[in-house]
Amino acid sequence: MWMRIRRWWVIALAAVTAACASGSNPAAQSRTAASPPAAAAGAAGAATSGGPCYAGSHAVRSITGRQPVDTPEGAVAPAGSGGSLVLELRADGRWTLSSDGSAPAVFQVGRYTAEAVITGSLSGGYVSAGATVVFHQDAASGTVVLRTPAGSGEVPISSVGPALAPGGSATITCASGSVRLDSASVTMDLAPAVAAPAAPATAQPAPPPPASSAPAPAGQLVIHQSGVDRTDACGGRTVAVQGSSNRLHLTGDCPSVEIVGSSNTVDVERVDQVSINGSFDRVTWRAAITRAQPAVTTSGTGDVVARG
Repeated sequence: MWMRIRRWWVIALAAVTAACASGSNPAAQSRTAASPPAAAAGAAGAATSGGPCYAGSHAVRSITGRQPVDTPEGAVAPAGSGGSLVLELRADGRWTLSSDGSAPAVFQVGRYTAEAVITGSLSGGYVSAGATVVFHQDAASGTVVLRTPAGSGEVPISSVGPALAPGGSATITCASGSVRLDSASVTMDLAPAVAAPAAPATAQPAPPPPASSAPAPAGQLVIHQSGVDRTDACGGRTVAVQGSSNRLHLTGDCPSVEIVGSSNTVDVERVDQVSINGSFDRVTWRAAITRAQPAVTTSGTGDVVARG
């Protein structure tokens, strides 16, 4: 399996280098609570009867390969953003890594960069064994389009699965605001789990709003595109950008701007909060609305948020 992982990264870099030449510790919170080691699938890290603390769906913030790749500068480990990848860890011992292709994963290997547009899913099972969680993959469906400065190519997702998905023995650590998964194949930084809400026992009709109810919120402006140049007036709405390689111009008051994707350039007139989950995004703001300057959170490499 390790040879396949290494081979994929070498293939990913081959086009780039040719162009250049021519020109599991389960969740910490459960262990500190003195939970006994479990041998049943999905039981590791179970702090409550609801299952492990990491059970649920996680946005993949970043991926780092465990197998180094040979480059002209020496052997380095590939690392990058997760794009639109989501890792679901079910309490019954099944996992799924999937992406709808809306945002590419951007990998940096030394000074080389490659984008992977992933559309499809990988899945398998995991079993807790004492202080570790052992992952295996048993299904794959979809494709990966690899984009480099030298060109693009499409391969089945099954051929790159070992380089993307957790495999072998792993540790999973839950912390405030993040989950870290260290496996034999990859290391992942994950957003906190989002569990599906439980259905109510009996559906009740929604009560009518009171006569003195507050006005509805201004709403949200969603831009789910890639490779566009557009101008939008926020009008007091929050903004969600889902895509890559966009040039966006946002006028007026934009309370918050959230970007999921890579290589976006965003010019915003007034904003209080900027959140980026991707790589090589640039946000330029002119003024804040209610504070001296916007609050900024980023997850990825090469992101820039600056006054302009």
